[in-house]
Amino acid sequence: MIILPEVPADWLLYEDAEYGFSFRYPRDWELSQDTLGARVIIVAPPQDDFRPRMNVMIRPRDESLFQTTQDDFKAMYEAALQNLEFRSFGVRPFGGNESMHAHFQGTFVGTGQRLEHLQFALLHGDKMFNMMATDIPDNFGKSQAVFDRIFESFRLEGDEAAPPR
Repeated sequence: MIILPEVPADWLLYEDAEYGFSFRYPRDWELSQDTLGARVIIVAPPQDDFRPRMNVMIRPRDESLFQTTQDDFKAMYEAALQNLEFRSFGVRPFGGNESMHAHFQGTFVGTGQRLEHLQFALLHGDKMFNMMATDIPDNFGKSQAVFDRIFESFRLEGDEAAPPR
């Protein structure tokens, strides 16, 4: 079991009453809603050539999520990412839920930039919550500690198994 440090007290709280979720994020990150197909996107201050980011997308519940194979996953992303390579993939616990987890790298078709992603998708009620963190591979190790804290702070309304804030 990984024990993460507490989320810093000065982090901001994002609450979405319509979809019943919340999370905390660093004060100096920018937040946008209903942008680029995501319910919410948070973006770090400029760093090198890329700004680390995390987004939350909400889709209708899809029970087939947990039967997805790596080949299925590659096929879903082939229009956007080339040379997709997995770091890890499979079902994992997330708060009080099971999630489909994927950690991967790929070359973004639009820019040719190599990106690293950490994604969790979980089912709750009639919705699927898909959270994806992204950075360039050279910086992902630094960003992952922040991403992990954001993921750790994610809460779903009515999720009794989630630890208290």
